[in-house]
Amino acid sequence: MNLQVRDLDSRFYEACNTTALLSLEKYGQEGSDLEALPEEARTLLQDKDTLLNAVQVSLFASCSSVSHVPHCLCLRHLPEHKIA
Repeated sequence: MNLQVRDLDSRFYEACNTTALLSLEKYGQEGSDLEALPEEARTLLQDKDTLLNAVQVSLFASCSSVSHVPHCLCLRHLPEHKIA
């Protein structure tokens, strides 16, 4: 199960990076609606490194909270250990 979680995490990371780069390309073109976006979005979309770093930090935060899930699921299937 741990490998499945890691595989899903990797695919999600790749999809987020792809979406970020497509957004960067879309809003980097002249005549785009960049000014219509919130200030935080404009800041991120003005620099590729800043955008990809923000995606990576966000995914790292969610990954660290998800990484304990397989362990918890395994513990749920183990019989209770009673101390004599």
